[in-house]
Amino acid sequence: MKFICSILIFCVILFLPACSADEAARSTSTQDSAENLENNKTQQLHLCDVDGDGLDEIVVHQQIDAFGGAGQYLSRILKVDGEEICEIFNSGTSSSDGMFDTGFESEFLNGYKLKITNRHVNYSITIAISDRYADDFFDENGKGKRDISILCDSFMEFTPKDIDGDGVFEIECLQYVSLDGHADGIGYAKSALKLNTETQKFEVIQAEFVEDI
Repeated sequence: MKFICSILIFCVILFLPACSADEAARSTSTQDSAENLENNKTQQLHLCDVDGDGLDEIVVHQQIDAFGGAGQYLSRILKVDGEEICEIFNSGTSSSDGMFDTGFESEFLNGYKLKITNRHVNYSITIAISDRYADDFFDENGKGKRDISILCDSFMEFTPKDIDGDGVFEIECLQYVSLDGHADGIGYAKSALKLNTETQKFEVIQAEFVEDI
């Protein structure tokens, strides 16, 4: 693991120019050719302070599969502490299904509608379900006939941003959202994560559902 992390840090130093602490997160995005990387998968590296100690952490975002929705991704945050390197976030081990739970839930309403909420923040929106999915999820009177919640894929975007301007970076995330499978796509879940320095866990501080990006 240390060897892999050392290579990662070398790549970060190689690609990212130095800049002052009050500048936006330093980042690079590399995309290998299909000959070198199957399905032209994307890798992104960012250096920014996410825990407020004045030192940069390493934010890594990688596409690991091109299938399913917008593809499958792995997002990680590494912290350098002296000679030690530890992983403080891994979207692939954050829950039993291998995806970080951003708290989006839903319920079908009468009239071919779907209410989407987020249990971490005070957010809700009601959308109309297109005719394409109406027969699968509603009866002939427009009443929901299936007790399921929306599916949120892995983070297709995982980008550091200092949202509140305090010099400590939050993570802006984007997920593909579907009803009962990737073919039933209805939009995207946007959220922002912030590290709780007391619990050392990332928490959702903003949430929004959009039908298009």
